[in-house]
Amino acid sequence: MNNRIELIDRHVWWWMNWRGFVPVIILATLAGRLFMAYLVQNVPVSDSAAYHQFAIWLAEGRGYLDLRTQQPTAYWPVGYPAFLAFFYWLFGPNVMVGEMANAGLSALVMWLCYDISRRLFRCEKAARLLLLILACYPAHWFFSMILASEMLALTLVLIVIDLSMRRGVHIALACGVAAGLAMLVKPQTVAVAGICWMFSFGYHGWHLTSFRHWARIIVIYMVVAVFVMPWVMRNQQQLDAWIPVSTNSGINIYIGNNPEASGTYQEVPRLKEFLAMDDEVARDKLAWKEAREYIQHHPLETLSRLPSKLVSLYFRENSGSFEEGKGYSWFWQGLDKKVVTTNRDLVVWFKEVSNFYYYILALLSWFGLVVLIWRERIHFFLNGQAIPISAVLWFTLIYLVFFGTSRFHFLMMPLLAMYATAFLARYVGSGLEERKPATVPD
Repeated sequence: MNNRIELIDRHVWWWMNWRGFVPVIILATLAGRLFMAYLVQNVPVSDSAAYHQFAIWLAEGRGYLDLRTQQPTAYWPVGYPAFLAFFYWLFGPNVMVGEMANAGLSALVMWLCYDISRRLFRCEKAARLLLLILACYPAHWFFSMILASEMLALTLVLIVIDLSMRRGVHIALACGVAAGLAMLVKPQTVAVAGICWMFSFGYHGWHLTSFRHWARIIVIYMVVAVFVMPWVMRNQQQLDAWIPVSTNSGINIYIGNNPEASGTYQEVPRLKEFLAMDDEVARDKLAWKEAREYIQHHPLETLSRLPSKLVSLYFRENSGSFEEGKGYSWFWQGLDKKVVTTNRDLVVWFKEVSNFYYYILALLSWFGLVVLIWRERIHFFLNGQAIPISAVLWFTLIYLVFFGTSRFHFLMMPLLAMYATAFLARYVGSGLEERKPATVPD
């Protein structure tokens, strides 16, 4: 029995050691997701419907307009609608075009995760295991087939992290552009470049007095400011206010900090009153004011909601299924696009599989992180391996200030999964040749 297990183990690792493994896995996953985008008819609702309409108007040259008033708006971050608009301008305003663009991003996400993992952990086996995990991860299939900003935001965050491990002025400029784009998709990603900079000293020692290291982060954020400035100027001209990205932060912090807050998204009556206001700048300021006053006058109630926000953020993987609870309309169609059927049992089954996959991955990730910190001690914080968890903790802190929902942890799971595969690569299997990347030049 042991000999048979060893034989299977040897063959599995031999397959993973094959030189064509990485491109084949990525291309096969991309082909599968493109095929699913073709087979599954998605009727966009909620956020997806909004992104779709924004992109149509941008592609037509009408500008970025509010859905209700059709006046210039900055309520939603413009990054993802602008991304969709580019493809709509090229190929026409078809939902499938946006879904296939997201599928393409998912392939780029896989390669970036592979490259970051092998550089941070100096382990080819761990990086290839990560590819397998992402290829099978239900949430990544889901978000590659709907019009949602998560896949674009994740791609840009990973680009920032990947570029942070390289050197050169042109690399710093490219990192700034990627960080600026990420900020226009999800404003909370703006800190990722700084987090990477803090822990990238480990490649060269803690040269805190080195002008090059300080100049690098200054250049990156100067590029971010220059890149975002046209959008800020547009908002000042159209809305008569200096708005860095969007005007929905007040609404979002009020959702998580009001007398009826539950820790997750909830449409309380006061929220509906806010959304009925036509002046989005005044609405944003008023929502911020009421949320801030509630926090100041009810500090204990605010703190007591932190556990429920954390649970809402991490407890389930509802966004990784084909039914999110608020009603993405999904239909399985035959190749001839004529036979339309729905299978509720299949939806429920897939939802439970998604949650099971998520739980196993999350447990392995946190356990692998603890093992790695215990083994590396202080060196964990000096060689860049702290970058993924630091980004995760940053995003978690932001959502604890606002509110939690399972969709928000999508950005964090590939970063956490790097610790799971680093653990598995060390303690599971054998025989995979290590191809350590070259040391980053000074």
